[in-house]
Amino acid sequence: MYLKQKQVVLITSLPIDDPLWIVELYRKRAEMENKLHRELKQGWYIKKFPSKQHLACLAHIYLTLTLYNVACAYKTERGQETG
Repeated sequence: MYLKQKQVVLITSLPIDDPLWIVELYRKRAEMENKLHRELKQGWYIKKFPSKQHLACLAHIYLTLTLYNVACAYKTERGQETG
């Protein structure tokens, strides 16, 4: 009896000396991206625009992303040293 198993295919430009390392690397990347999107949407209100004007929305996005990056930098060990 043949059991069908789900197959995952990854396309990468990285060297494939250790395929499991590539899988782990992409898993971590996906985890970071999901965490970032969730935090920006829920904690930083990236989807709640202060205006319907295009430039105001762009300004809101850029300012929010800049402040988010500053906050993340401050949370690092080096950021704590300078604070």
